[in-house]
Amino acid sequence: GIEHYLSRTFKEAIAILQLDATRETALYFHRLSIAHTWMHLEALEMTAQTLGFERTESAEPMALDVRDQAPLAIDAQALRASPDRDCFFFDNEFGELEADIGAFEIDAQPVSLGAFWAFVDDGGYERESLWTDHGWAWKTRQAAAGPLHSRRQGDLLLCRVGAQWALGDAAQPVCHVCLHEAQAWCNWAGRQLPTEAQWMAAASAGMRWGRVWEWTSSPFVPFSGFTAHPYEAYSEPWFGADHWVLKGACAQTHPMLRDRLFRNFYRPHRQDVFAGFRSVQAAVAGCATNSTKPPERLR
Repeated sequence: GIEHYLSRTFKEAIAILQLDATRETALYFHRLSIAHTWMHLEALEMTAQTLGFERTESAEPMALDVRDQAPLAIDAQALRASPDRDCFFFDNEFGELEADIGAFEIDAQPVSLGAFWAFVDDGGYERESLWTDHGWAWKTRQAAAGPLHSRRQGDLLLCRVGAQWALGDAAQPVCHVCLHEAQAWCNWAGRQLPTEAQWMAAASAGMRWGRVWEWTSSPFVPFSGFTAHPYEAYSEPWFGADHWVLKGACAQTHPMLRDRLFRNFYRPHRQDVFAGFRSVQAAVAGCATNSTKPPERLR
C-alpha cells in the first residue's frame, strides 16, 4: 500500500541522488523536492485541522509573551534584501527586495485572540464600512461571524483543535483568519497591515516571529531582478494572480523553511492557513508605505 510505495520511491530517490551528487543543476531538483515535501506536510496539517481529524498535538499557537507587548519603533530606511546565494532558495526570493520605508511602529506580537474577539464583540462583522468591497462580499457569501475554529461561550473563548473544542487563551495569536478579516480588524483599530518590506525591516531589527504566518498588505509579485528557476511553474504563474504575501512561519513549519526572506502566498479568502497578522501604526508625514487607503486589489 502507501508504506510500500513510500519505501520504494525513497530508495529510488537515494539511488538517483548518488548519481546526481556532483551536478549542481540536478541537485537543485532534489533540494526543491525536499523543501516542497516539507511544505506539503504543513498543508496536510491544514487539511487535518479543516476536516476535524483527531490530533495528538495542538494545532494552535502558544500564548504570547506578555513581556513583549510594547510596539516596536522602526526607523526610516532604504531596505535592500536578497537571499544567501550559498543556500537553497525559492525563485520568488531571487533578485532584491528594494523599498524606501518611512519610520513606523509595528506590533511586537501578532494580534491576539482576545484582541480580535473585541472586534467581533463590537459588531465588526456587521459593519460594512470596515471591510473592502471584496472582503464584504466574501463575508456575506460565507456568512462569517468570527474567526474560523473559534467561538465564544459566555465569557469563555473556545478553539477547535482537530476534533476537540478546548478553552482558548485570549493571549494566544488569533489563527485561521483570512486577509479580508485581518484588513477589517486593522480598519476597526485604526491601524494597517504591514507591507512585506515593513515586515522585513522589523524582522531585521529583532522582531520575534514564527508563531503564526502573518498576512501582509503586499501582493505576490516578483522582486527586482527576478529570474525563474528551472521549475518555472513554481512562482511565475501566481505573480499578480490575486495572491498575497505572508511572512514568518507557524508551529507546523519545518525548521529549514524558517527564514525571514521566505515568501508564502495565498489568495485573500483562505482561512485554513495557520495564519494571523500584526499591525502597523497609521501613516506619518512622508511615509508613503503606510497609506491609510485599503489595498487597491481588494476593492
